[in-house]
Amino acid sequence: MSLKVILYDPEEKLDILLRDIFEVTGHELYTATDPEELKETLNTDANLILIPFSERKLWTQALTKKVLIPLFIANDEKEESQILSSGFSSLNAVRIPFNPLELLHKLSTLDKEEDPNQVGLLNALLKAVSKGEKKAFLVKGEKGECCVSAEPLVLCCKPERLREILSSPHETEPYEGEVKGEEFGELGALFSRLLETKEEKKKARPPRPRVATHEEFITVVYGEEFSGVFRKNLYVLTLKGVRNSVVLVNLGSPDMLGSLNKAMKEKGLSLGEISLVLITDFEPSFVEMVRRIRALNPR
Repeated sequence: MSLKVILYDPEEKLDILLRDIFEVTGHELYTATDPEELKETLNTDANLILIPFSERKLWTQALTKKVLIPLFIANDEKEESQILSSGFSSLNAVRIPFNPLELLHKLSTLDKEEDPNQVGLLNALLKAVSKGEKKAFLVKGEKGECCVSAEPLVLCCKPERLREILSSPHETEPYEGEVKGEEFGELGALFSRLLETKEEKKKARPPRPRVATHEEFITVVYGEEFSGVFRKNLYVLTLKGVRNSVVLVNLGSPDMLGSLNKAMKEKGLSLGEISLVLITDFEPSFVEMVRRIRALNPR
């Protein structure tokens, strides 16, 4: 039985290498080089997709129209590790440069194999959804256990927890009970969560305000460029009941002087009223910050 595969090749490097191999071995390859062409290939009878890992969002978006089992192309070891840490089987990853025979073997196994312990839970889930099967699975591993159902698409644990379990040694078995937990309206929503990297999570967080008041007498000026526990925040402390006692905790970087000045003005203060600077973790940039503050406040 021939394979029917969509190749998303935005750099147009792989099609010329793979087309002859697919034709000689009797398989079909549908190629797309941009998102619009990819939409057109969704009308074909393909059930597998070969796509760069960097373009994984296009795959999750395509899941709303067609269930395609992915084989991600990794450019380096880091990307390959990200694929596996997302909960996918090693069958779902191929790293450049790759052996065409290995590629065809992985595609063939993804196409034919049904056992979740052989093909991987996520691939078994994709197959069950594509066929409309009311299957449920229980995965057990070193990191715990989680049950998953295909129709409806429900997890009894968080996707992040499932990813941890699948990324360590585990076994999968049929689950006979009703799966209760977080329900996903579509596959794309679930796999977007599983494939989300730490960098993307960080970007997705709403930005912190530059100035925030935690207490009546404490003003916090945030400095996102600092990574240390103490250096992350810059505090202006006005001691209750003590007139003219303004303590600056840490200094931030010179480009934060404007934010610091604004924060103090909001409290009815000024840089000239600072009576003490307390440094908890020295940074070279503090020297320049001290020089600038001393220019405004000689005392």
